[in-house]
Amino acid sequence: MSTLISTPSPVLERSVYLAGVGGALPPYSYTTAELAPFFNVDEKTAERYQAVTGVESRFSVVDFPGGRRQTCLNETIAAEAAQIALDRAGITRDKVDCVITATSLMDYLMPTIGARLLKLLGIKEAMTYDLYGGCAQFMHGVMMATNFVRSGMAQTVLVTASETITSFFRQFRHPVDTFIFGDGAAAWVLTSLPNGNSMDPVFEVKETAAGTLSEFDGESTEIIIHPISGYKEDFDLYHVDDYCDERMAALDHNPRGNEYRFIHNSKLARKVASYGIIEGLTRVTKETDAHEGLLVPHQGTLPVLNDLRKKLPEGWTPLVNLQNRGNISNVCVPLAMHDHPDKIRESEHLVCAAVGVGFSFAAARLQRCDG
Repeated sequence: MSTLISTPSPVLERSVYLAGVGGALPPYSYTTAELAPFFNVDEKTAERYQAVTGVESRFSVVDFPGGRRQTCLNETIAAEAAQIALDRAGITRDKVDCVITATSLMDYLMPTIGARLLKLLGIKEAMTYDLYGGCAQFMHGVMMATNFVRSGMAQTVLVTASETITSFFRQFRHPVDTFIFGDGAAAWVLTSLPNGNSMDPVFEVKETAAGTLSEFDGESTEIIIHPISGYKEDFDLYHVDDYCDERMAALDHNPRGNEYRFIHNSKLARKVASYGIIEGLTRVTKETDAHEGLLVPHQGTLPVLNDLRKKLPEGWTPLVNLQNRGNISNVCVPLAMHDHPDKIRESEHLVCAAVGVGFSFAAARLQRCDG
């Protein structure tokens, strides 16, 4: 079991409030039936993929009919979501002390998304931290931001999640992966001093928790492996896998070899995902009076969510938007909140929980307040 890292509110003096939530989507939306021809998938197979994944449509930065080209950058949709979150919080950009970004697949290794966001938002100076490495990183960022605000290192922290996963379709090994994922961005504004101008209900962050497990039931936990390819020297990969479905191979010749494509262990993902979400929920609610409320979980696939529903403690209701968004990695949790403001307004207790490759998990418990 991993070491527990938590931030219970009695330890530090400053309270932390979620004052604004924002979301943004790229310009293209595709149903499963519309996407299928671009990956040499027939109609019946596409229907089967839809039934298995639970995803009927998803947004994408790629113009597939127009030449399969990416037309929108990760940082662009991140900036759009961030500005919406700031506007809804009633907080101006000059009040932002720190920007924390989270992504699984960025467009550039350098410069960072955080550095680019400062320029796009017109922020002259702020601390920036960029988290990379799977679907739980946004919630890890929320934990960092909470600690910064509570400790007095920052007064207002902007935390963003942004993904352009569909632009990496040429590195997938199997067509089904292209039907699971989508693109998008979302953001939270966390502050010690909500000014009463927020358009969103204000929640106080009561507790956060996170952990990473190197093994689960004796099995190594690398759910997804993404080697860095490009113009760099070859090296011996510890996870070599030469398999590639012929339908994906037909899309693009990969001169680096198939071992440089994604490895997605979907069986392992289903096995650990609901465990990680439940573990996060348990850690932030134990020894509290929060026995019921709204759970905003990572939106993996339909089997993962069905498994979660079976294991979820009585009193907790999951908020789901997988059907028309797909799995957007780090963006899943904050975008679900942005997509369903009415359900958020109706909630007194809110738990956000994510699980990602590694395997890592993180959660936050929030309580509705008057602001």
